[in-house]
Amino acid sequence: MAENNNPINEKFTSMQCIWMSAGVVRYKLCNLNFDCGNCLFDKVMHNDNIDSIRFQHEHSSVKEKDILEQKLEAVKEAGIFKGNIYLRNNIMLKKLLGKTYYLGITPLAYTLLENVAGFNYCRDNKIVNSGDPIVQFIGDWGSIKVLSPIPFYCLGRLKQELNDITSKEWFSLVELEEDELLKNSITEDEYLINCQEMEGTFLRYKNEIPDIGTTLNDGGEKLRYIYQIMGNNRYHSLIEKLFQL
Repeated sequence: MAENNNPINEKFTSMQCIWMSAGVVRYKLCNLNFDCGNCLFDKVMHNDNIDSIRFQHEHSSVKEKDILEQKLEAVKEAGIFKGNIYLRNNIMLKKLLGKTYYLGITPLAYTLLENVAGFNYCRDNKIVNSGDPIVQFIGDWGSIKVLSPIPFYCLGRLKQELNDITSKEWFSLVELEEDELLKNSITEDEYLINCQEMEGTFLRYKNEIPDIGTTLNDGGEKLRYIYQIMGNNRYHSLIEKLFQL
């Protein structure tokens, strides 16, 4: 459910890179005051799009490190949104009124999930216990069920099918007790540490890859996602770590 006239959403929109605003990339915030002439990411994107036009009838290739660098930058910028509450397995809440909260996943989780669909398990007017599945994400790399770290009452699903996970909308409206949040929430600093750990994971993996030029996926398909580079098993392990209780 999109929130209108929300200053946080307006600030987020104002920070979107021109490539994100144009819908070319899913997540990229500008940290150079829109000085595109001195932006490495902009140069990479221009080169990639020029190649796409030049070889539109041929198979294109892309450097693996470019994809990892873009993902690394996105993870660096998967910061906090003031007023949101973070749980230890990258579930995020936002208070609506009284005991009622929006439920979704963190910016870090949105950044790392690629080319996925999902299904919201929270049924309307149902109790969800700790350890119950609340959402499942499915992709070419496999699937994973995300479990709830807290008990809550699901008032209703704002989304049932999560076919566009990049929309960053909350997917359920829930009611829960404040003491459950006190026991299971983490601080903003702890969440940022999680982001830094993921940043370190990508940096280490990037440094492991030799400068071998370009790589094509099986069948000559252009590489687009990090799971195509890391391999399905390694990517699945990363997502498991992201959502583990």
